[in-house]
Amino acid sequence: MALIRFNVDKLIRDKIPNSLRSKGVIVHERVAESEEYTELLKKKLLEEAQESIDAVDHKELAEELGDVIEVIHALAKAQNIDLATIEAVRLAKKERNGGFEDKVYCSYVDVDEANPQAAYYASRPVQYPKIDRPDK
Repeated sequence: MALIRFNVDKLIRDKIPNSLRSKGVIVHERVAESEEYTELLKKKLLEEAQESIDAVDHKELAEELGDVIEVIHALAKAQNIDLATIEAVRLAKKERNGGFEDKVYCSYVDVDEANPQAAYYASRPVQYPKIDRPDK
């Protein structure tokens, strides 16, 4: 028997190892330590968010969004954050900044260099890269 090894290197759902074993797969797993678990959940959140972006229909999107919510529940529990607290923070932020119902898309902003907001954007170059202005 020639075994082929595939790298998985990620957090997986609890019942997956036994499911794979029932299909003849040899699973090499371990229990993540507390701090590592939190970091793995954060990576898993990004993975599930990307899969939501890649979803091709409503059914697949619903499944991937369900996975995102499952990871959020696990991450909140791991950090002893009550879901009611998360919801209260969400609602307060929505009250302060609004939601996404109006579908507002911002292409770019122009900020006077003396405006304190310029420092905010400049301090986050990956999120807000500087654009050369054509009128300069």
